[in-house]
Amino acid sequence: MCVCRTDWDAPKHRGLSVLIVKIHQPGIQIGQIKHVDGTEEFCQEFFDDVLIPADHVLGAVNDGWTVVSSLLYHEREAMGGSSPYEVGPRTSERRGGGRTGIGSLAALVSGGGDPRVRQLTGEARMLTRVHQALAERIEASIRSGRLPPPAGAIPRLSSGLLGVRLASIAVELGGSRTVAWEDGDPFGEVGIAYLGRQSPCLGGGSTEMARNIISERVLGMPREHAEDLGRPFREVHTNAMTARQ
Repeated sequence: MCVCRTDWDAPKHRGLSVLIVKIHQPGIQIGQIKHVDGTEEFCQEFFDDVLIPADHVLGAVNDGWTVVSSLLYHEREAMGGSSPYEVGPRTSERRGGGRTGIGSLAALVSGGGDPRVRQLTGEARMLTRVHQALAERIEASIRSGRLPPPAGAIPRLSSGLLGVRLASIAVELGGSRTVAWEDGDPFGEVGIAYLGRQSPCLGGGSTEMARNIISERVLGMPREHAEDLGRPFREVHTNAMTARQ
């Protein structure tokens, strides 16, 4: 899917259209992006005079923001663990189990006998359970109409912060074993995961975006000033102003 501007005289959130684009065709170049952990999960696409049939529009022409808003809404819910459509285990459940779960790692370190290990394990369990309860409550409140759909940003924010903290706890438990490890040592996976600990704070919109959504669309706080609000996109200043047809 490609979001593109189809009306330069409409304000920035209007005049957009979503197109279904066949990715393997002339004019599209794909480049893999290597992460700090060595994986290549994401990519960047370059479009050079690519022609898209006019009937490949998803939704209505110039109403692409409606489509995008719906996609972002479901992505935030999925990232936060409150989506009824998410495939696979909930976020909090994924983080709590397996050989790299906090409980399993704690058992490898001291068998639960070290006070600091017990403290970190208790913190991880508490944070995970609180997030799970929060996600379930927000999901139920949105379904019942007690909260507006943008409230899905609340568990999305909680999920991102939880991911960062759990990754930090796991590294503290493993110590030097998360930096250099033997083959098969689960703490090696912890060290690699720590490098990408900020990714839950970006998927579904950054934590800063989640806070803005919560403040403006849930709590009803005033929106920050924007010079381009309501102005035709043709008149919006950019870093490199070019002639727009």
